[in-house]
Amino acid sequence: MQSPADLRVPLDQFFKHIKPMFENIPFNQTLGLTLDSISREGVVFLFKPVARLLGNPDFQVLHGGAICAVIDSTGGAASMVGAYLNFLENNASAEDFKRLERISTVNLHIDFLRPGVGTSFTCVGKLNRAGSKIISISMEVCNEKGALIALGGGSFIY
Repeated sequence: MQSPADLRVPLDQFFKHIKPMFENIPFNQTLGLTLDSISREGVVFLFKPVARLLGNPDFQVLHGGAICAVIDSTGGAASMVGAYLNFLENNASAEDFKRLERISTVNLHIDFLRPGVGTSFTCVGKLNRAGSKIISISMEVCNEKGALIALGGGSFIY
């Protein structure tokens, strides 16, 4: 990732910086996550079910742990975007921007609404609120038909 002091760029340029960063995280590669977009509202990840992510291979159902991991990764990415926007709007120092590299999960909860069946999935992370150190994110996992598979919520520190 570029030096945090050099990241005072528009959101579309910031996307070009963080997309490879998130997609090159080995665990995100295991999950097959692709960062599709970022906006002032949050982020969107795409992924497809692969054999290593299935909990029930006979019925091609995603494992709950894989869904949890996708939700957590999405929350982390949405937190980074929310913190970045917070820093930009408040004319933060270069030292503050370095905090983007240390975002971590404080709390995560997940509600599984139906089995993870589908040929492709989307996980959307929506910014609820960015405080000075804690950020709140809501996440949704849907299949290609728009069926809501799981809801998540989390707090992340930066």
